Amino acid sequence: MDRKPSVFDQVPVEQHVIQGNYFFVIQDRYPVSPGHCLIVSREPHLDFFDLNELEREELLDLVHLTKRWIKLDYFPDGFNIGMNCGRAAGQTVIHFH
Repeated sequence: MDRKPSVFDQVPVEQHVIQGNYFFVIQDRYPVSPGHCLIVSREPHLDFFDLNELEREELLDLVHLTKRWIKLDYFPDGFNIGMNCGRAAGQTVIHFH
């Protein structure tokens, strides 16, 4: 896939709080709430609908692992899980996260 580099290409590995085969997890630089994290694809996928079956399986596992990680430090009362797919849906960085 021909694409422009994204901001996620420059995230140092030291900032990864969780790593998988297909994704890494980072804390959001501009958090909406305490503990706000991003699960970012290592490959240049546009959005959720670009992911293959193995990637979707790992994504679900990482959602659970990230929830546990957030609970250890932030003790939230609830969680939001969201994806914006495409500019019309509010996606501003066109790289799956």
